Amino acid sequence: MLHSFNSTDRSQGLNPTTGVIQGSDGFLYGVTSSGGAHLFGTMFKVKTDSTGYADILDFDGTHGSVPYSQPLLDTNGTIYGQTNAGGAHNDGVIYSLAAGLKPFIQPVAIKQ
Repeated sequence: MLHSFNSTDRSQGLNPTTGVIQGSDGFLYGVTSSGGAHLFGTMFKVKTDSTGYADILDFDGTHGSVPYSQPLLDTNGTIYGQTNAGGAHNDGVIYSLAAGLKPFIQPVAIKQ
């Protein structure tokens, strides 16, 4: 077990409903569908040795809430995802997060 979510400490998020992705920094990144500072879910990271757990984003409703989909990691190091609710019409958002991750694929120049 890497981390146990606890309903008595909602700040760390509750109800993770999706898988995690691994960043170029060795951390696993995932989301919870509730909890956090605004109770609309969080994005978290944790090391594979179960240390370094941190809540890195609290969904606030305006910028999305209730993320039910697994985040995606672009080759440029940006994390993308979507939420089930929140945003201008409370119908969800597509979000991006620059988490300081290094790109993991180098572009190849093709000579013509």
